[in-house]
Amino acid sequence: MAITVFLADDNLIVREGVKALLDTEWRNKGLESFDIGIGLSTGVVAGALLGSEERLEYTVVGDTVNLAQRLQQWAAGGETVVSEATWLGLTSPPDADRLEPAKVKGREALVSAFRFPGIGHE
Repeated sequence: MAITVFLADDNLIVREGVKALLDTEWRNKGLESFDIGIGLSTGVVAGALLGSEERLEYTVVGDTVNLAQRLQQWAAGGETVVSEATWLGLTSPPDADRLEPAKVKGREALVSAFRFPGIGHE
């Protein structure tokens, strides 16, 4: 899992930023790009270095991370699914499908989310 934090006021970053970064890195290695589903959520996380002296990794945990993982499961290859909190934070949201509120593991309340296609899938 990779965590990239973007600080910008442009929905293009949410829509294409993560996939573009991954595809560019993949192509730079001489490999064909591939479609991945992306789940994004906005909120508070706890971050820490975990591991041993031989291997340390930085990781984040919390409800926001768990929700992003659940949203990723709703995203087909090339699609991005964002939480309502992420959607409300966009200054000019792109066209998207509002998903029916649904139950996700670990939450009592139904979750609202939005789905939009990624690069080359519109």
